[in-house]
Amino acid sequence: MAMTARPNVLVIGGSDSSGGAGIARDIATLSHFGARASLAVTAVTVQTHAEVIAVEPMPASFVAAQMLAALSADPMRPSRSECWRRRKRCRQSPM
Repeated sequence: MAMTARPNVLVIGGSDSSGGAGIARDIATLSHFGARASLAVTAVTVQTHAEVIAVEPMPASFVAAQMLAALSADPMRPSRSECWRRRKRCRQSPM
């Protein structure tokens, strides 16, 4: 019996040092549903479950390079994006 390949999702987002959100939570959620995650990290954060203390954004060229590397390594269809910009949160729904 042939095994079905696990879907691969490109997750574009920031870290969460508390593990309650960001790419850490996305990886856990995707794993729960049997998918694997490829990553492009947009920012590294210092945060708790209650507050964001600091955000260190990655340069856009570095995020783009991560995305290109992930896309060239494995085929994927869906994507999940979350970023921080000027203290406003922005999201992109799965494609």
